[in-house]
Amino acid sequence: MWFHYWRGSDALAAESVKMSGEGGFWNAPKVVYSKQTHDLLKDMMRESKLTTFQQRQLQQTLRDGGNLPSTVPPTTSKINPTKQKQVSPLPKVLNPKVYSGGVRSKNTMEAMGAFEKPEYVPVKGVTRSVREKERLANIMAFGEDKPKVASRKVIVDMESPPPPPDRFEELQNEIEDRQRFLQEMVAIGKGDKYRPIIATEISQLVREMELIDKKRSGELQKLLELEEKQRNISSQGLS
Repeated sequence: MWFHYWRGSDALAAESVKMSGEGGFWNAPKVVYSKQTHDLLKDMMRESKLTTFQQRQLQQTLRDGGNLPSTVPPTTSKINPTKQKQVSPLPKVLNPKVYSGGVRSKNTMEAMGAFEKPEYVPVKGVTRSVREKERLANIMAFGEDKPKVASRKVIVDMESPPPPPDRFEELQNEIEDRQRFLQEMVAIGKGDKYRPIIATEISQLVREMELIDKKRSGELQKLLELEEKQRNISSQGLS
């Protein structure tokens, strides 16, 4: 603000002040500001970007020899009218000397709404669950609440997956397929081309069948030996 800068330059302004007239208690001397003070104030007002009205007010204060204000004057000469306080009206007091009582007639009371019934407002009901409704229905019908019957779980028997195909039978079917294929090739005159290939494949399949048969024979032999041991133990116990 411009007045901060002005307060910081009090020493310079004080040197340019001259007293005129004779002073006294009831007659204060008029302050006359020097040209240097006027120029300094113009520079400060220009730097502070004061409005034309504000600059005119400050220059008038310098010419009149008055004290510089600590706050910037308003930007307009219009004075805001003071708002008048709205006085709340005093409560009306009945004067018992003027007030005349009496019995009201029926028509007067009807006109005042004394016989009107208030509008019915239904009470908001509580939403009941399905189980609560069933319980109330049972009490109304049977006089007591029926216990809830537990639902039975139906167990569905899953079909057991089919057993895996027998590898020995698969090999046997593959051999038969190759033999039929070779017969078809012989019928069309291509038997010599496919006979060595089919013979090699059938030989490999037969070899795998022999291994399976050997394994099964060993397992069968173990089962026979175990059964023979159990039979001997049983015969010894009886004797």
